[in-house]
Amino acid sequence: MKNKVICKVCGFIIEQQKLGEVCPACGVPKSAFEGYNDKISEKRRKILDLNLHSMMIHFPQAISVMILGLLLLHLIQFFHFPVNLLSCSQVLSILLPLSVLGAIMTGLLVGKTQFKKLNTPILKLKITVAILFVLLSSILALLIIFGGPLASWLYLILNGICVLFSIILGDNGGKLRGLAVPN
Repeated sequence: MKNKVICKVCGFIIEQQKLGEVCPACGVPKSAFEGYNDKISEKRRKILDLNLHSMMIHFPQAISVMILGLLLLHLIQFFHFPVNLLSCSQVLSILLPLSVLGAIMTGLLVGKTQFKKLNTPILKLKITVAILFVLLSSILALLIIFGGPLASWLYLILNGICVLFSIILGDNGGKLRGLAVPN
C-alpha cells in the first residue's frame, strides 16, 4: 500500500510523495498533514478512485437544467426561433432518462463498493428518488416528443420536478462523499 497522508484541516487525503508544499484542497502548509491508514482494501479503493458516479451525476443535472431553460425560453418566445428551442428540448429529453440510468448504474456500483450494502437510509432514499427520476424523465421524453404544443406547461412542470430530483440526489450524495465502510 502507498503511504498516504491526511490534511488535519479539511480531511483531504493524498499519497505522501504527491504532496507539494500546500494542501491541494484548502491551501494550508504541508505541516498540517499527518499519516493516514486507509481502511479500505486496494481493490475497493481502485473502484472508488475511478469517480465514475461523481462524473455521471453531472449529466442528468445539467441536462434537466438545460431543458428547463429551453422550455422557459420557448414559452416566453424570447428568441424568434421557438421551434429550434423545442427541438433542442426534444433531443435533450431523449438523453435525460439515459443519463439518469447511467448515473443509477454507477451509483449502485459505488454504493455497494463504498458501503458493502445498498439498504442504508440515505442510499434507500437515493435509489427511490433515482427510480422516480428515471420514470418521470422517461414520461417527459415521451410527452415532449409525441405531445402537442398545448402541453408546454406540462413539460415545464415535469422538468421542474426532474430538477428537484437532481437537487435531492445531489444533496444526499454530498453527505456520503468520502465516506466508506472499512474492510
